[in-house]
Amino acid sequence: MAFRKKAGIILALQPDILVIPECEHPDKLKFNPEISKPVDTLWFGTNPNKGLGIFSYSNLRFTVLDVYNPDLKMVIPISVKGKNIDFILFAIWANNPGDPDGHYVEQVWKAIHHYDDLLTIRTTLKELPTDHKIEFHCEVFNENKKLLTVGRVVLFFVTAREMQKTTMPVQLYDKLRPFFGS
Repeated sequence: MAFRKKAGIILALQPDILVIPECEHPDKLKFNPEISKPVDTLWFGTNPNKGLGIFSYSNLRFTVLDVYNPDLKMVIPISVKGKNIDFILFAIWANNPGDPDGHYVEQVWKAIHHYDDLLTIRTTLKELPTDHKIEFHCEVFNENKKLLTVGRVVLFFVTAREMQKTTMPVQLYDKLRPFFGS
């Protein structure tokens, strides 16, 4: 990727953290003098021309978690800490050519199952859908059961051929209705 050649463009956006797949080893990163240097760096890989680089351009510091599984080469659980900030970052480059089960998506699937104790995701339906959409509310907790973030996912029901909005299938409605009372 030649991150060193694109660093000026990326750093103009003033990132706190960069996760760069296909990144050269830090020893090869020779930046122009006017380019800011990272305050903390992690790098993973076997090819010095192409690895996974994680860079902090703020007061945030990195520590690889003890649960890191080297068999999941490019899925790295990292503790990120700074003033009043403490979270887990999963730096991912879904690439492991040595895995006979699969090189790309398989890596993420394996990591989700390996690291599932670090995060708990609670997904709920707050109301029974009655029209063309269904809304899931999500809460993400860390291993200490501290709420990290919330979000929502909205899905729309559409017809297969015309891709037009339609109501929820009756079978799904019937399965969900008992959870919402009358």
